[in-house]
Amino acid sequence: MAIDLAAMGDLVPDSIIGTDADGLIRLWNLGATRLYGWREEQALGTRLDDLLASHHPAGLPGIREELHRAGEWCGEMFRRTADGREICARIRRQVRPGGNAALAMLEWGRDVGEVSASETAAHRYTNVFHAMAVSFWELDFGDVRKAIGALNAASVHDVAERLRSDRAFIDGAITMVRVVDVNDTTVELFGAPSRAAVLSGPMDWAWPVESRHIFAESLVAAVQRRDRYSAETTFLRMDGSRMDALFTVCWPADHKGQGTVLVGVIDMTQQKRAFAELEASERRYRDLFQHIPVALVHLDLSPLFERLEVLRQEGIPDLATYVEQTPDFLDEVLRLPLIEDANAEALRLFGAGDPAELRGPIGWGWREGPETIRRSLTARLRGAGRYSEETRVMRRDGTAVDVLYTISFSQSPTERGINVAGFVDISEQRRAETRLQQMQAEFAHAARVSTMGELTASIAHEVNQPLAAIRAYGEASLRWMQRLSPDLAEVAMLTRNIVADAQRASEIIARIRGMALKRDPDPCPVSLNDVVEEALLIVRHESLDKRVTVRTRLALALPPVLADRVQVQQVVVNLAVNAIQATAGINGERVLTVTTQRSTDGIELVIEDSGGGIAPGHIDQLFSGFFTTKEDGMGMGLPICRSIVQAHGGRISAANGVAGARFVVTLPAA
Repeated sequence: MAIDLAAMGDLVPDSIIGTDADGLIRLWNLGATRLYGWREEQALGTRLDDLLASHHPAGLPGIREELHRAGEWCGEMFRRTADGREICARIRRQVRPGGNAALAMLEWGRDVGEVSASETAAHRYTNVFHAMAVSFWELDFGDVRKAIGALNAASVHDVAERLRSDRAFIDGAITMVRVVDVNDTTVELFGAPSRAAVLSGPMDWAWPVESRHIFAESLVAAVQRRDRYSAETTFLRMDGSRMDALFTVCWPADHKGQGTVLVGVIDMTQQKRAFAELEASERRYRDLFQHIPVALVHLDLSPLFERLEVLRQEGIPDLATYVEQTPDFLDEVLRLPLIEDANAEALRLFGAGDPAELRGPIGWGWREGPETIRRSLTARLRGAGRYSEETRVMRRDGTAVDVLYTISFSQSPTERGINVAGFVDISEQRRAETRLQQMQAEFAHAARVSTMGELTASIAHEVNQPLAAIRAYGEASLRWMQRLSPDLAEVAMLTRNIVADAQRASEIIARIRGMALKRDPDPCPVSLNDVVEEALLIVRHESLDKRVTVRTRLALALPPVLADRVQVQQVVVNLAVNAIQATAGINGERVLTVTTQRSTDGIELVIEDSGGGIAPGHIDQLFSGFFTTKEDGMGMGLPICRSIVQAHGGRISAANGVAGARFVVTLPAA
């Protein structure tokens, strides 16, 4: 005869629930409906722990593991009813021996919703006591209470002071404490072989001598009727090793007068070690901050970030673009960041005697270079980790100083306002660079004058041509004027020719004078083609004299280059003269080819000749100072050309071409 489990289950007042191997409800009696509020048709086919929102401090996986291992589990579990109430149920689960997959587990449940509040609280306390990753001790202080009562009976005037000063009493009191219970974390944390080993006697083994004043203070707290006492101290493990811990003792209101005390111990060994390392790191950082030979300041950018957040909330999505395109906002940018601290080198750089003189808004330091702050903020808003540039800052006395400014941006969300800015004084470097530029300019001028000396014959020929023409036109004009019937039309034409050749002579002299004058560089947008054509006019007679054909391939519609006209002209003249001289000594066609063209990173000037080329061993030395292959050369022409090109942000290179030498000059477009 088959047994109807469902019918029999309805005769039992307790909840009976059966699930299959997947945890789906296959059996639900009337007791389950009365306890949880769900009807049978609502419950069947659902997952048991999902339907009732089951939870347990130890976790459901642990219950399932115990059920699988032992075949049954007993305990209390919190669940939610159909009307949303949370109840505590006493549960017994059992795997059906030989059961099939359709009904693999049976659960009996009893309503504890009507159990007293204290019983439920005790249940919850028990779960927390055993489940938390904190060492819990339940201790019996009954004998200690009696000992303290004896002090009162003996009319001890100040019991608290007696507890703090009477070391023998405290040593004895520790041995009076009896361990009622401990959780598994205590066994693990204190290195005990088992719970029984801890429960077998007093806990005096855990209190080193230097920590017993903390035990005394906990008794003082009890005498003063405080609810709890907490302090950091050191405990001993059972193997004698030391452990830094947070010790907390509390007296629950419903346990007062019973002598039962709950103690919690949290291992702080790692935290203490980490804190010690943090303190050491902080000391190292402070030492580095104060003694590094770089001016460093701590900046608090929080006020600025708060203002930017307001702008974002007002509907400005791209703050970086806003900062770039809103000139008036720079005043706020300079007013909001604050200097918090500065090292000794920063005090020296800014002319301050104490960090307090620098604390506050940064605006006073950036009157010379406010755009640096705009650019650095834009870099921060675009996600950069740091920003650096050469700029000028103001000292407290109002004088300016050249610096290399670098700021690093914290990426931590909690420290995004704390940043470090560094300043390296480059005043001496700037002065040295200025002097070097002056020396280079003087060398370049000397080289131009030297080149003019080499081209004296060409220059004289260039000037003589218009002067000879002027003389011829003047003599002819006089003859026409001396005729009985002067031909005024012919005289006017000759006079116009005289004016034109005088202008031509003036232009030749102006070009030569421009090359010979000593002046500071004046970069401006210039046409490279125009510069090339003027330079070739200067060397035209030299090329004719050496029977060298000059060919030009000047690209049309080239963008201008930002350059000093005379200096670039000097480069072209120097390279052209070298090419003419290299070509003059060969038999055969003598050709100088000058090309201008676009390149991937600017405008190229290419000068090629049909001479014998560059000896392989000389290519790497061509731009070295005082290296020359000419008998009367000084070896300064090409190094000066290189310094001029590099000062313009370009580069120059030399190689052998198809027939002779090939020099390539690249200048950035304006």
